[in-house]
Amino acid sequence: MKTFKITTLIIIISISLYSCDNSNRKDNDTTYLAKDTIELKNGDDKIVKTAYEIEKWNYKGITPTIDKLTFMLMIEKTRVDAMNKCKYVLTYEPKSFYIYTEKDRIIFEHKFSAKNAMGVPDLLITYSHFDKKGVFIRTDF
Repeated sequence: MKTFKITTLIIIISISLYSCDNSNRKDNDTTYLAKDTIELKNGDDKIVKTAYEIEKWNYKGITPTIDKLTFMLMIEKTRVDAMNKCKYVLTYEPKSFYIYTEKDRIIFEHKFSAKNAMGVPDLLITYSHFDKKGVFIRTDF
């Protein structure tokens, strides 16, 4: 009887420790649902891999209305607006895109670098706003 109680206690403790371990969870609670890279042109027309991330909790607000072609056109519009912000377009280098929703808009935050007149690279950010169907609204610098 005593052995049965000890064995039962060990099993209960093992189960409770195992269930508290987050590494075995299937629904990993990360901030981003989609993390990937896309190929974009830099200022020299060379192809560079650029990372993008879509917030997990906003993913459902983006995907039902945006297909892949519209998504790529939104990224391209954001990239062109960022290039136009550069004084020296040939120094434009895309770094990343961070995509999220805010109220009734989809916002693309684009980080990129470009060199100034002294040749020093600077990290810049643009925010391109689109409606839920992917129609361009405005870009903030």
